[in-house]
Amino acid sequence: MITGPDYWMIRVLDEDDEDDDPGSLWDPEMFETIDAQVPPSWTLVLQDGHMRLAPALWQRPGFWNDYFDKVPQALADFRTAKHELLNSA
Repeated sequence: MITGPDYWMIRVLDEDDEDDDPGSLWDPEMFETIDAQVPPSWTLVLQDGHMRLAPALWQRPGFWNDYFDKVPQALADFRTAKHELLNSA
């Protein structure tokens, strides 16, 4: 989840554990919360008026730029966190 002064977005991933697709961003009003538990590997980051709640591996500065530039460590971190998320669901 990422927020700013005038928006909220959540990232929805597909279920394919081997896929590097980062999912898509959606307005949370389109969903109903059925489980409010936050996975233990997630962290909350507040920076420059924005809040991000996501797996800790995805929170480092520049992660998404590295991911889209296909930096091997970012791809590995994405896969690790996605695998943990899918296996905990």
